[in-house]
This record gives sequence, structure tokens and C-alpha cells, in this order.
Amino acid sequence: MIRVLPVRVRASVWLNLAIGLSMLTACQATRTPLMSPSDETSGEISHGRELTFTPTATPTLVQAIPSVSATSSRTKTPTISASTPSFTPTSPSKPTPTPTPTTAWATLTPALLHRLPAQTQRATWLVPDETHLYFVLGSDDRRHIFRYPFAGGPIEMVATTNFDDGDIATYKPIRSGDWLIFVDTHEDDYAAWIVRALNLRDGNERVVVEEAGDADSWPGPDIEADGDWVVWTQLKQSKQAACTETILALRNLRTGEQRELDRICAETNYMWVAPALSGGKLVVEQDLPDNRGRGNNIYLFDLDTGQRVALTTDGKSSMPAFSYPWAIWKAGPRYSQGFEAVVYDLRDGRREVIAAPGGESGDPRLDGQWLYWIASRRRPLYIYDLVNKRMFLALTPPPGEKAAVLGAVIYGNRIVWGYTSDSSVVDPEIVLEWRTLP
Repeated sequence: MIRVLPVRVRASVWLNLAIGLSMLTACQATRTPLMSPSDETSGEISHGRELTFTPTATPTLVQAIPSVSATSSRTKTPTISASTPSFTPTSPSKPTPTPTPTTAWATLTPALLHRLPAQTQRATWLVPDETHLYFVLGSDDRRHIFRYPFAGGPIEMVATTNFDDGDIATYKPIRSGDWLIFVDTHEDDYAAWIVRALNLRDGNERVVVEEAGDADSWPGPDIEADGDWVVWTQLKQSKQAACTETILALRNLRTGEQRELDRICAETNYMWVAPALSGGKLVVEQDLPDNRGRGNNIYLFDLDTGQRVALTTDGKSSMPAFSYPWAIWKAGPRYSQGFEAVVYDLRDGRREVIAAPGGESGDPRLDGQWLYWIASRRRPLYIYDLVNKRMFLALTPPPGEKAAVLGAVIYGNRIVWGYTSDSSVVDPEIVLEWRTLP
């Protein structure tokens, strides 16, 4: 049976790069499952392996396929036979927090509410695209990636680890253009990994970058993508004494072109983390070592001109996200509470500070025109429309002390989240829900 709840994740760590010197290593946003129920949360490598993408009606390891409920009540939903989903309208309530003077509140228009009961099945890393919802199965099956069509139908297994003891559930998969991009590693050895890209149109696969076992590369790469371009940051042992290199690089999946933007000793300079790519430009966080103040700043790279510009120099800017023309970041250092997000418009250089409503302190996220904060289980989810300058209350906590919204993610004009009526049990009954945005 497919299990749907959050996967264990490595905690944020300090990476000791030299004796007496430590640098903060990010547990990147891409490594924190969207459905985390808490506020924190040696095989042979095949080169250029090609896969034939053949949708399977029901993977053999799946004993029961989640089906869509015919009701929209918040009670335990019975499973019905797999068929075309039934939908029920929903109308979110008006927000109650007092908005800031510069923020205009608006109410989401009613929309069809789609529901997928998952019973006690654990799915993490909710990754939607225009037609499907991709997910991995956390502690129940860390070897595969599955997808479910939003229009209804069978679940398909679309990717499998290359290792006997493989794990593709530790890092969040990425959908970009024709590609499904993911990190394939060992269950208990993250020093060896492969960044793989599967073309969902023709089934061919590309190896973006791989590491055979460099201990300095732990906890693995940070990856992001835009169209055919993939960007990553990684740490690598250097031939120089007392030097661990921080690498920032890109690769075009269609042409094979590869660019290395920077490679430098992290101990005495800085470390690149949390890259974000959009519209031929790159936004990335630069973390400084202890001997340089241990601050976090945001940089912008123009991939056409090669120009590098510091967007911040205060040492208190972190966790960037990017969807051209907007770059956003948390107005605070790594691991601090994110009560404010800075929005930078690349078209005119204008900056705007958006306060997180309701005292929410999660890191800001961005998809297209939508800025949002990952809410904790019992707090509302707010989203901000960067085009129309309006704040929406998107989700409210369900009734009952044990009920919870288990994270949310936005893609295009669709928002997807998980819901349970009892988060206190080990295997709660979970429903995945989604609706369109204005």
C-alpha cells in the first residue's frame, strides 16, 4: 500500500571545514519535506543510462491505489473504486489578522475542491506540474518516485534508484520543462550520489553530476532547474591542503553544455548554497565562515554576461527563491525566524518588504507570482499575489485539536496540501487536496 506522511530528513548541520573553524551548512529548503508534521523537521553507478518510460497501471509494490472521495466533508473518507474524481466547491473564510497598512486583503474565489484519500499511506515531497502530482513514499519506499494524474486515473511509477541500497526520497525531486530531476544516493551513505534527469517525453535519461564517495561532499548537492538548465552547488575535497572547495555550476540537459561559475576554498572565503534559477539569471545564497562573520548574503548572476552582483551585504539575508522577475529571500540569517520577506524586482530594482501575517515564521517560498510561507500544522496558510499586491488566506486549520494541515505547495495556479483529522497517531488517516487559485 502506498503510505502518505513525511520522510525522515537529516537535520541542519554544522560542517567542520577545518580545525577550529566551522561553517554553517544548509539543510536547504529543497531537503525539507513539504508534509513535515513538525515545525522542524555501494552500488555500481551507471553512466548515461537510458530508461524506456512506460507507464505502469499499478506498480507491484502498491497494494492499494488511493482513490478520490465523492464528498468534501472533513470526516474520515471511505475509499471508493478508482474512477473519475468527483469535486465539491469550497469557499475559504475571510482572514481575521490585522493587515499591515500597505497590504490589501482579498478573499479567494470559490473553486472546486479535489480530494485524494490516502488512508494511512505516507507520501512526501509533493511536486505538482500541469497534469500530475509527483511524490515519494518516505519511510515506506525510498526507492521510487510515483505520480498521480490530477484528472484521475492510476498511479504510475516513473523512476527507480540505481543502487541496491538506494534512496531517492532524501532530496526533493524537481519538475522542469520535460524533465524530472532527482538525487539518487545510498540509504546510509550520502557521500556517494548522482543527480539524474529523466525526460518524461521520450524516456531518455541524463546524468547531470555525480560523486563516487567524497566524504567532503556530504550532505550532498543543492539543485534547482529552469527549463533545460540545472544548477547545483556542492562541496568537494581539494588537492590543496586545508581546502574544501565550494562549487557553483550549471548544465544544459538538452545540449550538454556545462558552466562552472565558481570554485573556491570555503574555509577562508565562503560557501554557495540554495541556488535558484529563472529567466537566464541565477540567485544564490553565499554563507561566510566564522572568520568572516558567519553571515548570509544573496547574489545575482547574469548568465548571459557573467556579471555577479551582491543583492545584500548585511549578512542577514537567507533562503532565496526566484521566479523572474522576482527574487525573494528571508530578511534574517539562516535558522532565524522568518517574519519578513524581501521582494526584489529585477526589472526596476525596487525592493519591498512583506510581513508574514499572523505571526508566521516559516521561510518564504515563491512560485510564479505567488509568495507564501510554509505554515505550521495549526496555523493558517497565507499567500501573496505579487502582481496584484493582494494577500489571501488560502487555508485555515481544520477543526479539532488533533487535526492538521500537513504542508502545502503551489505550482502555476494550483495549490496542493495534505490534511489529517488526527495528527497524534503514528499512522494518521491522510487526504491530499488541491484547488485552483485566481
